[in-house]
Amino acid sequence: MSKKKQSMVKKIDLHGVRHDRVKSILIRGIEDVWDTNTKVEIITGHSPEMKKIAKEVLKEYRLEYEEGEEGDLLNTGYLKTTI
Repeated sequence: MSKKKQSMVKKIDLHGVRHDRVKSILIRGIEDVWDTNTKVEIITGHSPEMKKIAKEVLKEYRLEYEEGEEGDLLNTGYLKTTI
């Protein structure tokens, strides 16, 4: 019997986090799973500033990302990437 390798999903929930702490939390979360092929969901809520900071960190690490689910225009309060 072959075992399928399950990819991990790490969620980083930024609800209630002050904007000045977002970058350090994301850096720690990214580096914890760096080079492990882990799917990461960054829950930003609908704060434009929170999303902006999160996107800047992802760009610094040269990570591609998607906003929300494809085809789900109502729930765009998170970013998805694979590290």
